[in-house]
Amino acid sequence: MGECVNGQRPDSAPPVAGWYPHPSSGTQLRWWDGQGWTDQHAPLSEDPEQLPVQHPAHPYPGSEIPAATEQRRWGTIWVWFLALSPMLSFATGFGALNRFVTTDAPAWHWAALLLLPYAAIVGAAVMDEHRLHTWHRETAPWAWACLGALPYLIARTVVLRRRGKFGSAPLWVALGSVGAALLVVVVMVAFFFLVINELNNATY
Repeated sequence: MGECVNGQRPDSAPPVAGWYPHPSSGTQLRWWDGQGWTDQHAPLSEDPEQLPVQHPAHPYPGSEIPAATEQRRWGTIWVWFLALSPMLSFATGFGALNRFVTTDAPAWHWAALLLLPYAAIVGAAVMDEHRLHTWHRETAPWAWACLGALPYLIARTVVLRRRGKFGSAPLWVALGSVGAALLVVVVMVAFFFLVINELNNATY
C-alpha cells in the first residue's frame, strides 16, 4: 500500500483548485491551487453573491477528514465546566452564607465568594465561544453567560442543533446539576428543622 502524503494517497486525485474552508479558522476561506495552500484568504459571508466559488462539502485539501465531520465538533473543557457550575455556585453560596453568619469577616469576603463563580462562568463562556468559532461559522454569543450558565448553554444548544442533532449533552448535565443542588438544599433545610424540633422537644 502506498504511503499517504499530506493525508492523500498517491493514487488518488488531489483536490481541484478552489476556495475551501480554512482548516484552522471558521471565519475564512483559503485558496488551494491544486497542489498546496497559498497565502490567499477570503472572508466567509452569508451573501452567496459576495462569496468566491468554494467547495464546502469537499474534504479539506491535505486531509482525509470531511468538512461535515469537522462541523460536528462541539465539546470543550469550558462547556463541561459550565455544565457543572451550578454545583460550584451552590458550594460558594453556602460558604459565603456560613462565613457571614459564623464570623465577623468584612462584607467583601463573602461578597467575593458570591462573585467568584459568576466571573468564572462568564470567562468560561468566552473561552468556549472562541473555541467553537474554530469549528462553526455560527455560535451562541458568550454574553448570554451574563445571565448565568443555563441561559448560555440553552442558546449554545439551540445554535448547534440547527446544524444537526448534537451538542445538547452539556445542557442536560447542567439541568442535572441544578436538580442535585436543589435536592441538597431541601435535605439541608429538612435536617435543620428536624434538629430544631428535637431541641424544642428536649426542653419540655
